[in-house]
Amino acid sequence: MRTRVRWTQRLLLPASVIGGIIGLVAVQLLRRYAPGSEAFVADATAGWSKLPGLLINIVFATLFLGVAIPPLRKI
Repeated sequence: MRTRVRWTQRLLLPASVIGGIIGLVAVQLLRRYAPGSEAFVADATAGWSKLPGLLINIVFATLFLGVAIPPLRKI
């Protein structure tokens, strides 16, 4: 979709972000309009509440990758 739709090319978003947005919209549409999909949606989103704590560790662990460590005398 990123390579076919012009406005997604201009946004310069990674394909994973676009796919995540499409997935979230699909889950919300299933929850609202598909009868009997509550069990599927509950199973698909069961572990999402644990993700923020895990993902914030990844963000802070990679924050200073590529930055030179100053020498001990400078610290």
